[in-house]
Amino acid sequence: MSPIKKADSNEKRRFFRIDDYLYITCEKVDEEAFREAANRVVSGQSEQFLLISDLAAITSEMSVYLRKIESTDPDLSMYLKGLDKKIDLIGRAVMSEQLGINNSTVNAVNISASGMAIMMQQERMPGDKLEIRIVLLPDNAGLLAFGEVINCEKHQDGYLIRVDFTYMRDEDRDLLIRHIMRKQGEMLRERRVSKENQSD
Repeated sequence: MSPIKKADSNEKRRFFRIDDYLYITCEKVDEEAFREAANRVVSGQSEQFLLISDLAAITSEMSVYLRKIESTDPDLSMYLKGLDKKIDLIGRAVMSEQLGINNSTVNAVNISASGMAIMMQQERMPGDKLEIRIVLLPDNAGLLAFGEVINCEKHQDGYLIRVDFTYMRDEDRDLLIRHIMRKQGEMLRERRVSKENQSD
């Protein structure tokens, strides 16, 4: 398990942002809880919520060995990939049942690996520290981040909160980046298909 990583300003500038619909909860924490965030995550207290992201990190670590096996024993490689898929499906089912995710619990969010903008019903003040739980859909991969509110704007239907992710595990940030890149690819394909249909 890697330590929680603090994103520096150079990293924040290079991250892409997308509009998405995700399951997100934000809980205000005090300064002491915020300082202890890294120890609490590393100690495994959020292990069940982070099940899918932990499995994805293990799969990523194993990919090098799997490629070697694939070149020498294709049948064994297919068997191992099947086992990995079965474990992933079980993990998703566990997370789905635990969280009770449905269409009414997802949030519209503009998100990158460095932060997010999200509409909330409760006002938050700049400088507020938050514990943020994100579930990437449709994978049901839970990510845990700790962030700071940098801006809060009053709107007719709530408050637009902008948050910088201050601390996040490396494997969680990598998983979020891969999710964003996949969504970007999907959006580009949709635009291309739409343009092709309009030109017909």
